[in-house]
Amino acid sequence: MTAAFTINNSAVSAFKQRAQLELQRRIQDFGDILRDYIKEIISISVASHGLSLPGFAPHMESGELHNSITSTPQNGGVIVGSDVPYAITLERGLNGIAERPYLVTSLNETMNILEMMVN
Repeated sequence: MTAAFTINNSAVSAFKQRAQLELQRRIQDFGDILRDYIKEIISISVASHGLSLPGFAPHMESGELHNSITSTPQNGGVIVGSDVPYAITLERGLNGIAERPYLVTSLNETMNILEMMVN
């Protein structure tokens, strides 16, 4: 007698489903980590540190941007960001306002976490 096991379509389908659920969990976990990191870097107060310099993350004045940062699952991924009207102006710099990036900068700084979560 030999030792063997059968892998059929049902077993493969169940494995794929578990793997997909685990991947979704890890993607959401990373989105939450990224959201929290962004909130951390934009939590420096204008009152105690003054306005941020161009090219650096914005400092917190009213807390509206900070409180609006969310992590939302969508279409197998996660959207991390803000819907306040001036969020994109700060990120990219528009209409004579110098950029104060916080989204892309945070993503770049947390990529090593994502790599560890995937591996």
